[in-house]
Amino acid sequence: MNHILNNTTRGSLNNNIIILYGEDTLQLIKKFKTLRIKKSNIICDLTFLKRCRDNGVIPKAFKIKPRPDIYGSIQILKKTSQTLLRKSIHNLRSNLDNTNKQLFNAFQNLSKIHIHPVIFDTIDRLIEQSVEYLVNQKRTKQKMKFENLTKNSTNTIKPLQTVHNLSNIIINKDTMDILEKGFNYAVTPTSIPTENIITNVEIALKDVNDHAADKIRLEVAHILKNAHLPKQNITKAQKSHLKELKNNKDILILRADKGNSTVIVNTSDYNEKMMDLLNSNEYKKSNSNPTTYLEKRTKTLINSTNLSDEIKRELIPREKSSRVPKIYGLPKIHKGNNWPLRPIVSAFNSPTHKLAGYLAKQLKPFYESAQSYIKNSLDFLDKLKNIDLSVSDVLVSFDIVSLFTKVPIQETINILKEKHKIDTNLIRLIEHFNPKMPLYIKRIFFFYHSDINTILVNFTFALSLKMNFIVCWFCKLYQIPVCKITFYFK
Repeated sequence: MNHILNNTTRGSLNNNIIILYGEDTLQLIKKFKTLRIKKSNIICDLTFLKRCRDNGVIPKAFKIKPRPDIYGSIQILKKTSQTLLRKSIHNLRSNLDNTNKQLFNAFQNLSKIHIHPVIFDTIDRLIEQSVEYLVNQKRTKQKMKFENLTKNSTNTIKPLQTVHNLSNIIINKDTMDILEKGFNYAVTPTSIPTENIITNVEIALKDVNDHAADKIRLEVAHILKNAHLPKQNITKAQKSHLKELKNNKDILILRADKGNSTVIVNTSDYNEKMMDLLNSNEYKKSNSNPTTYLEKRTKTLINSTNLSDEIKRELIPREKSSRVPKIYGLPKIHKGNNWPLRPIVSAFNSPTHKLAGYLAKQLKPFYESAQSYIKNSLDFLDKLKNIDLSVSDVLVSFDIVSLFTKVPIQETINILKEKHKIDTNLIRLIEHFNPKMPLYIKRIFFFYHSDINTILVNFTFALSLKMNFIVCWFCKLYQIPVCKITFYFK
């Protein structure tokens, strides 16, 4: 054994692993190495793209060539390039999360094998060396690429205003600089959240056998013991200003309805606008909390369908564990200084949250299959390529005020029944337990401060209902299957 452990070259180490633990173990180690490299590459790409975004630089891979025959296409495509860059950053974050999960699973599988600690440390050291070498190469290339991009002044885009101060207080430059980083910017913590990490690890280990769980606990303890906080990414002055903002009850810091901006408003102005919304005819104060009642009725309804047991278990809410949805407003700063609010009901973990998501997924294909449907701005640009435009063509955008509250529910359900012939189980779930009162659609209850209110409209899948109705309504209005006037719905 000592002779095997002393031989640390890569080739001989692989042979020793096969001799001691088998070919399958070697393949697990190679998979673990591949995932480590993949994670490092994702982090490099994420860092590079975020740097480009923050400096108003668009990499060549994200630039879309404008069409000289379309007036205004340069500005449109600049915005599209920025959107594409942000979407890529979002996708990389998602990929990083998935890779971390795969790494954890790979580590769990390796932990089930009793690999000698010295051999395991040697494997870990060699993998780390490979990762470091590849990462350094990638960083060098990306650094040169960024320098070349910044030299080309025509490739840069003037950063948009990302912080809008609509309050009565004056925001100093340090505070503005940190707020401009946006809501997704993670400030380095002052301490390592050891308790939270241990709690989350224990939750993840509930289905792992005792021996493997103990090994993982030891590894986590070793990592936490040697862990160090990364370098602080904001100054002490900025941290102090953020704390002041947090403790200032006279202002609120919100996301803008559009544009990925941060908005600072007076709390009194925000509350006044929210109360104006809630005092309208579309809302009504409730005298009771229907959470428990909805949990039971939802469970009864789902159990009465012929859905599979697995889907039923996924959709049925846990009794006495649901939360009351909450309403909040996002400022529409693009509407001018008056900035009306867009009401958003956060129904996460409410009695009907999972069921609503399931229904939305089932209804989505019906409107996405329409010829006039567009997924996003990039999809719209692709469709424009196939259209011969003339100087007399006009682009019109319809803005229907309070669209969700104006969609006729029963007519939409009739469309789903007659046009799409959808499963009766879905209709029952949409209508809930009383066909005369589709509770999921016609009423939502939510908290605002300490009051429970109801709104005679929408839910998570209301978007799907709205889209199905609009597509059919426009074609019915013009009495032709495919309208001669080109309509696109988003």
